[in-house]
Amino acid sequence: MRMKVESFRPGYPRWSALVASHHSFAVFRRFHRLRMRLLLLKQDQLAVKDARLREIDEAEKWNICLARSRSDSNAERITLLEDTERLMMSYDALLEKTARAMAYNSASPRAVASLQNWVNGNRCITREETAFLHHLDDLIEICPTSDDIFVKLESWVEDGLLHFYKGFRQLMTPWQRPGFDVSVDPHVHIYSGSLIRRLARMVFVLLTTSLLTVPIVACNSVGGTAARIAIIIASNVLIQAVFGSMAKSKMLELFVAGAT
Repeated sequence: MRMKVESFRPGYPRWSALVASHHSFAVFRRFHRLRMRLLLLKQDQLAVKDARLREIDEAEKWNICLARSRSDSNAERITLLEDTERLMMSYDALLEKTARAMAYNSASPRAVASLQNWVNGNRCITREETAFLHHLDDLIEICPTSDDIFVKLESWVEDGLLHFYKGFRQLMTPWQRPGFDVSVDPHVHIYSGSLIRRLARMVFVLLTTSLLTVPIVACNSVGGTAARIAIIIASNVLIQAVFGSMAKSKMLELFVAGAT
């Protein structure tokens, strides 16, 4: 049986259990401004090294020292190159890690709001150490979802059930309730069952069927060519608008969808 969040001691054990209970809760700060600050500083340090190296090369009296590295006896240049190599490795490592961090998707406002609500209702972590949740422009999710359309549909279905069906969480006792085995806290809603997933796929089928069949029925019900062309254009625009807003589709994918 899965351990409940409340089975862990208050504090970081329980807070960590909550964050680990759902992939969308893996929310952390990107520290993008701090990363850029460090990159700029390292970049400037390398620029200083580069300028100094040019000065040393220009002041070199022996051409053999520039033409044959094995004959270079300039101690300052040798030391400068060694320092530059270490600094360059540090700069490259930070550059790659920053690029990776900047590529993460922004955190879901829904997940952030859920974490904030839990923190407000469970005072087991100090405010200072949960203040990162208020940096909305800096939060990222490290476990991105694979299908954005179904994630949004599942969120809409779940919100609809919670809003219009007040007994959704009270179908059975907490230990018998399928899908609510993460927490026994009545203020915590972490659904892990398959009902919402199945309902979301049903909604998707109904939506796509409607978008594809309604224009056909409409075209058959009108007699004019101009009206049929207008219906086809409007349906194409509607289909691309719907799927473009629900999924992170590329322009080429939307173009192909409209063409087919």
